[in-house]
Amino acid sequence: HFKPAFVEALGLDKFSLVGNSMGGGVGIGYAIGNPDKVSKLVTIGGIGTNLLSPGPAEGIRLLQDFVDNPSRDALVRWLHSMVYDPAVITEELIEERWALATDPDTLASARRMYGKEAFTNMVKMMQASKGPLPWAMMHRLKTPTLVTWGRDDRVSPLDMALIPMRTIPNAEVHVFPNCGHWTMIEAKDA
Repeated sequence: HFKPAFVEALGLDKFSLVGNSMGGGVGIGYAIGNPDKVSKLVTIGGIGTNLLSPGPAEGIRLLQDFVDNPSRDALVRWLHSMVYDPAVITEELIEERWALATDPDTLASARRMYGKEAFTNMVKMMQASKGPLPWAMMHRLKTPTLVTWGRDDRVSPLDMALIPMRTIPNAEVHVFPNCGHWTMIEAKDA
């Protein structure tokens, strides 16, 4: 269950919601619980579950490696897994991300969400849960939804889009070629 404190603080009545990666799952959960608030939903990769590819995917493993043992090389390997076109990963982007990612508070937060221990605990918690898994609730989403995905996503492989495509009642799926996990960057014009 997602609490609408942020929405209430902004005084929003009805709005469109965009969720990137894990944010897509948060958006779906919010829209299911607050169907009167969300007029349209856009997700950018990251929803569903692996059906044909092993998990965690390469990009998730590289992110775990970085947050558990931060180094500039580990950051660069992870950043390259986020994109199809390596030219997107400029020295300027690397330096900006390094400064942000190694901030002690940011790193601690990242470890709580993405570290190997956190991921293992999340999987155990989901397996022990008596309720349905998040992807098994997508059929309850009534909001018109645009699901976007990079065909070459190494963080959330494209097979993850199959369940949302088939179970979200009013979903349209767009898959962008030559595009990784950062669809909003690599397919920005489209």
